[in-house]
Amino acid sequence: MERKISEPPTISSVSTKHRRKQDVNLYAYKCNGHTNIRLDDMETFDYGSFFNFIIENEGFAVEKIISAEEAEYLIITSVLRFDNIVLIQVAESNGDRATALDKKTKKVITVEAGQNLDFANEVWIAVDLQAPRYIAIQRKFKGNGVPMSSITRLFEEVAKSFYGKHASLTFEPQISESFSREIDNLDRITKASIRINRPNYDWRVLDSVLDSVGDESNAGSIEVRAVSHRGESLDKNSGLVLDAKNLHRIPVDGIESAKVSGYEYGNSNLKTVSSKKNTISERIPIISDNINSFTSILAGSAGRFIDSFRNRL
Repeated sequence: MERKISEPPTISSVSTKHRRKQDVNLYAYKCNGHTNIRLDDMETFDYGSFFNFIIENEGFAVEKIISAEEAEYLIITSVLRFDNIVLIQVAESNGDRATALDKKTKKVITVEAGQNLDFANEVWIAVDLQAPRYIAIQRKFKGNGVPMSSITRLFEEVAKSFYGKHASLTFEPQISESFSREIDNLDRITKASIRINRPNYDWRVLDSVLDSVGDESNAGSIEVRAVSHRGESLDKNSGLVLDAKNLHRIPVDGIESAKVSGYEYGNSNLKTVSSKKNTISERIPIISDNINSFTSILAGSAGRFIDSFRNRL
């Protein structure tokens, strides 16, 4: 069903940089939030309330220490709402010592009049408030992108402000079917691994291996790894390799990454297939005359993209 996007609001805080024609690469992620690191002392993480808190706290920032003399800032520079779709702009600043972080409000403040932050790197994040766990994140692999590690850190700090210092939040890439196909293309598999963040509700969803070790671990994350006998291959259709192949169709919270290594038929070079390089994605070409029309088009396209991968999972 075609989404109806309302007229965009007036934008003042967003970057003024604009190109009439550009491609936006969106990648599918799922939020995995916890209010406490202990499962037995945890209330349900309310994703709708969390993102409404972000809407109310545009300008939230955390300090990123580069060295003893230098610091940058991770900042929510703009929050725009288009019906159920919310666009959140995240930026890394190359802030100088004229700017500082107000530790109480978590906002970037100007210490000296006339000094402003220069937003060197920025990306957009789209959230559907009707299903706020599923989000689309713009990735830029050349030039002015913001690393996923920085995005995660910023939003986890927001979660701590909302739920308290023991809260945690991760963005887990949603694995595409290409991951399973690439594994099937391997003739001999030498090793496989799956890493899961903790705490986690879904340890028992996967078969066998993760089932037996997950509940008994109290680590921040757990990795299950299998290595073949010399000159032999791991079974492609059972055990850990099968668990990895099924990740694109079984909705399991907490999957940080999965890797399978082996050799393609007739090729002596070891190949590693990674879930992080097989994330559900879509390239969206946008032609717009100004930043307002750009964000309106992006919101509509991102909403349809979220619908498409949410309905596949």
